[in-house]
Amino acid sequence: MNIKGNILVSSISDKIPLIKDLRKSIESLKADVKIIGADASTNITGKYFVDQFWNMPSLNQLNVVDLLEYCNNNDIVYIIPTRDGELSYFAEHKSFLLEHGIHVMVSDPNVIEICNNKFLFYEKDATGLCIPTYDDIENFSASSYVVKENSGAGSLDIGVNLSKSKAIEKSQTFNSPIFQPYMSGSEVSVDLYISLTNEIYCLTRYRSYVKNGESVITSAFHNKNIENKVMQFVRQFCFYGHIVIQLILNEQGVHIIECNPRFGGASSLSIACGLDSFTWFLLESNGLSIPQNVNLEYSLTQVRYADNYIFKR
Repeated sequence: MNIKGNILVSSISDKIPLIKDLRKSIESLKADVKIIGADASTNITGKYFVDQFWNMPSLNQLNVVDLLEYCNNNDIVYIIPTRDGELSYFAEHKSFLLEHGIHVMVSDPNVIEICNNKFLFYEKDATGLCIPTYDDIENFSASSYVVKENSGAGSLDIGVNLSKSKAIEKSQTFNSPIFQPYMSGSEVSVDLYISLTNEIYCLTRYRSYVKNGESVITSAFHNKNIENKVMQFVRQFCFYGHIVIQLILNEQGVHIIECNPRFGGASSLSIACGLDSFTWFLLESNGLSIPQNVNLEYSLTQVRYADNYIFKR
């Protein structure tokens, strides 16, 4: 299989599982491809797990022409953005880069904008699956409330299961707060890959133990009802590549919280289960098709833990 050119993974930080998953994909394709990791900081662990490290300028200081020059000088023909804050940049320049033979695994700019704005995310949903979201707590009534920042990673600083007075108090700590009714139930993530031909592949997993907003223990399971509803939601928008839908599952049904239009912190489980996003991205970028018979494994559980890497300088 003639897959050549190097991959730039931006904001690698400490995303060693992602790098390892990508390397497995490269090896499975027997591809002559190097992983070039980029980050604005040099004080990171990810640089020890890539073939080449680029101390990349901050995106507000990086002209796309300069990015293109770096890519050309280093034979980069694929880019995988990994951080929420950079998705808009790469989405905006995706078409320009593609004109110069560089493929970026990112959705369209308007979709990134919607996913970055929780109030807009709710407003644009025509399926009724999203948890009701308001910019004024007086616009609805609930037995208890959730309050969070309208943009950014919602799970990092969030008020959950609060009284109305406590929710109002908590909202004073946000720049642009939004309010939602609190819903109890099982926390579920759905990893999806949306192909260039709009085929959707998905795998559901329970978030059994969550710490700092990410799944430390997560278990795959099969639920056709959830899959169908999430795919119905996804078809409203021009997604591409790997995305992660967060939702609450309870007796009342499926309640979508948010979408992270990138590879997630615990998405490695989906790779292990057969949702082979990086391999499929490389295949599609080279004009090749995703295998027709995709069989997913639903009996796997992933536990994330600290490990050591010792090497000789």
